[in-house]
Amino acid sequence: MNRLTLLLLGLSAGLSAQPPQPPVIQLPPPGIEVSQKDQTALRSGLDHLDRLTAELTGNPHLPDVLIFSKAVHYALDGNEFFHAEDIFRAKDLLRTGIERAEQLGRGEAPWVDAKGLVVRGYRSQIDGSIQPYGLVIPPEFTRTSAHRWRVDVWFHGRSDTLSEVNFLWERLRNPGTFTPRG
Repeated sequence: MNRLTLLLLGLSAGLSAQPPQPPVIQLPPPGIEVSQKDQTALRSGLDHLDRLTAELTGNPHLPDVLIFSKAVHYALDGNEFFHAEDIFRAKDLLRTGIERAEQLGRGEAPWVDAKGLVVRGYRSQIDGSIQPYGLVIPPEFTRTSAHRWRVDVWFHGRSDTLSEVNFLWERLRNPGTFTPRG
């Protein structure tokens, strides 16, 4: 063998001796199995909510309702129920979404002036998607007050099992770690 052949054989042997690649980890991980009964109940609730929201096209508060539908659709279609409690949460969020849709149908949007923990939604100007966000509104807040209100913003980050169902549930129940007066 000539030197070039030996060099090429040495290089190819070195290349094939690469360490094995680590296994690919799926994120988010696969969710739990949802019983047929729960799937049927969730799909029925979604169908009802979707029918109600179809009649509200153009309402500026519609994203505040669509966040609930979107969260449950994603969880069902994307296998994003990670704990049995998530199924209960999704059903509860559907009830809230249906209640808001019925209120909007009557020309009401009481959550707009609510105090405490409030979830809202907006339509992204980038891609048209509906995005949820949470607010902590102080009890003394009024829109007409001359008082200048402090605004703190924090981003939820990510975790392997943070679905929109869990995000909305948490924002409706937990003001967060940092909660200064007012």
